[in-house]
Amino acid sequence: EHQQRAALQQQQIAERWPRPKWLKGKLNFGFTGASGSGKSSLINRILELQCDDARAAETDVVECTKEPTPYSAPAAVLGGVEATLWDLPGVGTERCPRDSYIQRMGLRYFNGLVILSAARLTEIDVMLFREALVWEIPCYVVRSKADNDIRSNSKRQVAPEQTVANVLRDLH
Repeated sequence: EHQQRAALQQQQIAERWPRPKWLKGKLNFGFTGASGSGKSSLINRILELQCDDARAAETDVVECTKEPTPYSAPAAVLGGVEATLWDLPGVGTERCPRDSYIQRMGLRYFNGLVILSAARLTEIDVMLFREALVWEIPCYVVRSKADNDIRSNSKRQVAPEQTVANVLRDLH
């Protein structure tokens, strides 16, 4: 009876949280966060691709990742493991509202998530992180665009080291 209950529960979860048809392969890492947080730029950096490379993720000052886009990461780049890095659309936009984002992007099926935050942690960043914890998905929170904060604070005579310390304190 316990096995039947467990099987029914798994079936209900699968119906509510279907695996996206586009998610293929064995090892998948999703790069998620708000639109403009630097997801595409980080993927390009990891894959050592310049923005003018045809294989690079598109970057712009306006939303450009409209669909989940896979980028193959060779074993040499990831320490001996081949994986697919998924550039996911930004959460919280008209195209990808936060209320349906987690389910629509199939976050529970990723082997790991990288949540990018371009400023202070937002409610959406925390929502994504908590969801990763619920599904026991290894998750990393990356604070991007710190160079902008360092530049901005330097105008107020704040040392770069102090700005970095403040950012790190905010992440805890």
